[in-house]
Amino acid sequence: MGIIISFTGVLVISFQGKFSFSEIKSPVGVVFSTGSSLIWATYWLLNASRKHYEETGLFLNFVFAGIYITVLMLFQQSFEPISFRGLLSSVYIGIFEMGLSFLLWLKALKFSKDTGKVSHLVYFSPFIALLFISLFLKEKIYFTTFIGLILIILGVILSKIKRWNKNQV
Repeated sequence: MGIIISFTGVLVISFQGKFSFSEIKSPVGVVFSTGSSLIWATYWLLNASRKHYEETGLFLNFVFAGIYITVLMLFQQSFEPISFRGLLSSVYIGIFEMGLSFLLWLKALKFSKDTGKVSHLVYFSPFIALLFISLFLKEKIYFTTFIGLILIILGVILSKIKRWNKNQV
């Protein structure tokens, strides 16, 4: 039930202030964002039980992703060179949003005495990100974004409670 509520939150965020499927500005973008959420959820579920060095796994993920993207680009009918700005954006996302943030998170979990308390901090990050987006990038934040985030977090909490109750029996 929790996962359905969370993915409903993803859809609500994509409505951008409207509650009608017919008014979605970019239905293809909604499909991609929902697909991305499904891929991430699957990735984390598959890797949760693996016992290996997280840093090595993260590095290998980036290496293989680079290989897959390169192969995919070679099979495209037309190829447009990447602009310098696009390259810088990719490097920024790779280093700061994906690489360092995951490494710092893994270290926080590894060195904490109570990983449960640290893991609850993840629920604050979407709201902090919204605050930064609004303040620094001056992007409009829709009320559906807050509703969607609340649904996502509620879904995750419900899933954790269900798992916790199952482990208590």
